[in-house]
Amino acid sequence: RHTRLQGDWSSDVCSSDLLQSATDLMFSRRGDWLAVVDWTRDQIRVVDRELGTVVRTLPLKLCFCAVVSPTDDVLVSHELDDLVVFDTTDWSITHRLKGHVSTIRTMAMSGDGTLLASAGDDREIRVWQTSDYSGVGPPLRHSHPLVRLSFTLDGTALMALDTLGEITIWQIGAGLKTSRLWSLSDGPARQFNLSPDGRWLAWTEDLSGRRIHTIHIKELATGQELPDRIEGTLESLEWAADSATLFYVKQDPVLLQTGPVHRHARGTPATADVKVYDEPDKTLFTEISASRSRKYLLIHMEGYDTNELRAVPLDRPEQPPTVVLARRPDRKSTRLNSSHLVISYAVFCLKKK
Repeated sequence: RHTRLQGDWSSDVCSSDLLQSATDLMFSRRGDWLAVVDWTRDQIRVVDRELGTVVRTLPLKLCFCAVVSPTDDVLVSHELDDLVVFDTTDWSITHRLKGHVSTIRTMAMSGDGTLLASAGDDREIRVWQTSDYSGVGPPLRHSHPLVRLSFTLDGTALMALDTLGEITIWQIGAGLKTSRLWSLSDGPARQFNLSPDGRWLAWTEDLSGRRIHTIHIKELATGQELPDRIEGTLESLEWAADSATLFYVKQDPVLLQTGPVHRHARGTPATADVKVYDEPDKTLFTEISASRSRKYLLIHMEGYDTNELRAVPLDRPEQPPTVVLARRPDRKSTRLNSSHLVISYAVFCLKKK
């Protein structure tokens, strides 16, 4: 099902199986199309939001991810170890970027769209200028395969996470020269998130192997870690717009079930954290993520036969969650993927067979 929520949370539903076997979803920033990455079928399907139909199929072997430029005019994905650049006006291929020698697993684009980074199994990050898609400097070498990349908002630093949980930050200086700022290898990091002002890095690590994580916060300018550690959480965490508030989900240490969503004020003890939402049905799994627009925190409750979605405005983190998509009998056996776009909410539901 493809559900669009517009205006005052009203909804319009049309049936679709377009997201079957999707491994990644990439919304255009205007919200008029959706790219469905499907490595099992070696393709990307471009779905028109208004029509709810596939308007273009892009054949790509073993593609796992994609990024969209800030102006929606370019979509970048990959085919094995080549980056492939598409012009979204006619979906023609404009560039094939070579350099990687093994499968690409992650990509990122800077906020202004001038830099593109790619990495994967060959343990190298390659940075490209999008003006002509030329390479920037030598490859950035790592000891292990890379699974996630993220630029700071101003594009002056690039963060990388490898398969062993080490976080490395590369500084991008004058003349686009890159240098290793520092590496974090104290423990196996599972997730990281940079504050909107680019000053604070929060990450989770799991030292027990039971998905019971500890959240750490470090100031990038000084490399100093704050004393306010938060223990017993899931791996996901999200900053509010003020760069001082951090959302996370607690974890039951015995049953390993998800607990309530909490709000933490940077620089305060975890004992002072505020409970944002506590799902009464403990058979459901609770997770959080930021919307594509970075305007909302999305709280998703998921079970075998039901789902619910709530949202908190990230510029007003103290607001109680609003129900965006309520659980109801005719929404059984679905999985949700949602994103707040510039002009509307878009919630995509994948019906189980």
